[in-house]
Amino acid sequence: MSSFFTPRGASHHSDTPRHPASARALSLSLLLGLSPLAGITPAALATPAQAAPEQQAQPAQAAPASPADEQKKPDNPVGMKLTSGTLNISEGGTVSVTTAPLSAEFRAKYTFYEFGIVERGENYLEPYYGNPLPEAQYGSKVAGLRAEGKAHDNPDGSVTFTLDIPKQWMMVPEGTLFDVVLTYYPSDKPDPHDYPYEDYRLTARIPLPTVRDPEPEQPTYRYNISAIDKPWQDTTLTVEGYHILPPNIVGGYDSQAYVTLYEADPATGKIMGRPVFSHVVPLTGNCLHHCTGFRNNYFGTKMTIPAGTLKPGRLYMIGIYGSNLPHPGEEEYSGSLLTSVAQFLPVRSGQPSDNQPNPDQPVARPDLYIPYKRINPYQEMNTLTARVSNLSKLTDGHYRFSVQATDDSGNLTGQKALEQDIAADRIQSGYTEATLTVPGEALNYQGGYKLVVEKVLPGQGGAADSVQQVVSTDIDLVVNAFEEREAAKRWYKAQQLPKSELYYSENMTRRDLTVALYMLAGSPKVELPETSPYPDVQPNDPDYAAYIWARQKGITFGWIDGSFHPDAKVYDSSAVAFLYRYQRAQGKVPAAKPRPVSSASKKSSLPGDSPVRVSRSHWSDYERTDTAFWRESLWATQQFIWGYTDYDRRYAEDFSSDTVSSSEFSVMLYRMAHGGSRLK
Repeated sequence: MSSFFTPRGASHHSDTPRHPASARALSLSLLLGLSPLAGITPAALATPAQAAPEQQAQPAQAAPASPADEQKKPDNPVGMKLTSGTLNISEGGTVSVTTAPLSAEFRAKYTFYEFGIVERGENYLEPYYGNPLPEAQYGSKVAGLRAEGKAHDNPDGSVTFTLDIPKQWMMVPEGTLFDVVLTYYPSDKPDPHDYPYEDYRLTARIPLPTVRDPEPEQPTYRYNISAIDKPWQDTTLTVEGYHILPPNIVGGYDSQAYVTLYEADPATGKIMGRPVFSHVVPLTGNCLHHCTGFRNNYFGTKMTIPAGTLKPGRLYMIGIYGSNLPHPGEEEYSGSLLTSVAQFLPVRSGQPSDNQPNPDQPVARPDLYIPYKRINPYQEMNTLTARVSNLSKLTDGHYRFSVQATDDSGNLTGQKALEQDIAADRIQSGYTEATLTVPGEALNYQGGYKLVVEKVLPGQGGAADSVQQVVSTDIDLVVNAFEEREAAKRWYKAQQLPKSELYYSENMTRRDLTVALYMLAGSPKVELPETSPYPDVQPNDPDYAAYIWARQKGITFGWIDGSFHPDAKVYDSSAVAFLYRYQRAQGKVPAAKPRPVSSASKKSSLPGDSPVRVSRSHWSDYERTDTAFWRESLWATQQFIWGYTDYDRRYAEDFSSDTVSSSEFSVMLYRMAHGGSRLK
C-alpha cells in the first residue's frame, strides 16, 4: 500500500502501555455485553491506583489465564474464537471463527468490513492504485461472505465467519506466522474503500496455527486413478503437479502452459514423435505483466483424454510447455523444450475386439482430437495431426476432413481452407489418423476455424452429394505481433535484402533503405549519368544504380548539403518517408492532407485510398502536423504500415528519434508489400 496510507492501530509492537486502547477495549466490552472487569486490559491495570493496605500486604498469586480471558485481549475486542483448528496451507481448507455475543448497541454502532488471513501482526490491505497485495493475505469483504452464506448471525448474538482457502495459495517462506483478522468501522462513516487517505477501520485478530507439507525435490504428478484401464473410452482424470518449475516459454508470453503427453521408447525412455495429447492450464506464478510459472510450483486440473488417443501397453511421458506448443522443427529433438518430465500412468492392455465387445463399453460417439490446435496465416504451411475414433462403418459414401472458417461468434461461414478425403482402408475399427497441411495464404486473419469431419453421401438421380457434419473441434487462429514479426523476418530474408542475416542487431542506413527498395522494385535498368550528382558517391559505387533510380523516382535527393550520406543511420519517420515516396512512385499514394484532430472518424481520409479500412483498437492516426514528415507518418498509420501499439505487452511503434533496425524495417516493408498489417 502507498506510504501515505497508515491504518490506525497498525503498530502492535510498542512496549509502552497504551491507555487510549485500554479505554477503547473497556468501551467495547460494555457494547459487547461483557462485564466491565472482563474488558479491562493489562494496560489499564498498569495505571497507578489507590490500593487498600491489606491488599498491598497480601498480594495474591496470579492465576493462569483462562480461554475466555485469551479472547478478551486488546487485539481481540470482539472475542473471536477459532473453531476450525490448524490450517494446512499446502492443502488449503476452511478457516472459521465465531465472535462473542454482540450487543444491539455494538451492532448499531459498527459495521463489519473485511475477514481474512494476514501475516502475523500485519493489517488487512486493499489493492489501491494497482499495488499488489501481500502474498500472505487472503480474504474477502464481509458483505460478500454474507451473500455467499459464509457469514451468519447466531441465536446468542454472536457472528460466525467462514473462509475457504485454496490449495497452495499462500506463496510465503517456510515458518511464516499468520493471524485471522476481522475489520469493522463506525457505521456513521462511509465505506473505507472510498476514503483511502483516512483509515478508520478497527481490527480484531487472533493467531492462526498452520502447517505445510514439504515440496517434493523432483517434478511429481499425482492422479485420482492408478492407471488408464479403458483407453478405448474417453478418460477423465484429475492431475496435480508438484515441484513444477517455470517452463520454457514457446512462441510468446500467453500466461498459459500445455500439459503434454508423448509416447516414449520403453527401452530407453526417450520421447518419440509429436505430442499425442495436450491440455491447457493457466500459469499462476511469477506474474508481472505475464505469468511465467506456477504458484508454489503447483498446479491442479481436470482433463479428458479422448478415446483411442493412448494405445494399450505403450509408455507415455508427461511434461510442460510454456505458452504454446512448439511448431514442427522448432525443437532440436522431440520434447527438447519440454520441462518437468515424468512417466505418465500405465495404459492397460485388453482393448475389446470387434468380435468380442466389452459388455460395459457404451456405444461411443465419434471423437476428434488434435494435439496442436493452432493455425497461423503468417506461416507458409500449417501441419495438423487429426485423430478420429468411433467412426461407424459406411456402406456408401465416404468421410472427409475440412478446415472451415468461423465468425467471431463461432458459427461456420461456409469458407473452407482445406478438404481432404479419408480413404476407407485408412479407417481401422472406427479409428483413423491423418496429417493435414493447410496453406497459410488460404486462411483469414480474423474470426476462427474448426476442423470438421464430414460424411459425404452420393446424390441419387443426378442430385448433388449430401454432406453431414459428424464431429468438429475448434482451432485457434494465431494472429499477433510476434507472429507477424517472425513472418516479416522470413520474408525479408527470402528477398535477400540488405542486412537480412543481421536481423535483430543492425541499424539501417540510407544505403540499406535505398538498395532494399531498388531490389524490391526488381532492380530495373537505369540510365546512369557519367558524373555523380552526389559528391560523396562515385559512379563506380556498386550501389550507384540504386541511388540514381531513387533520385529519378523522387524517393530521395540526398541531404540539403547536396551529398547522399549513404552510411547515415535512418530514423522511423525517415524510413516511413522512403516507403511513402516509393508507393507514390508506383502510383499507389496520392498527396495526403491533414485530418482535423477532433474528427471522430477512424477511416482513411486520403483521397483515392482503396480499399477504405477502419482503424482498429491498437492503431491511431498520426495527428501531429508540425513535423517534417507528418504527411508520410499519417499515411503509414492509416495504411497500417507503422504505428501499432500492444498495450498488454508494452510494445509500441512510434515516430520518435530512434534509429530503425533491420528487424523494424523488415516489418514496415513486409506490411507495405502485403497491403498493410492485419493486426487488430
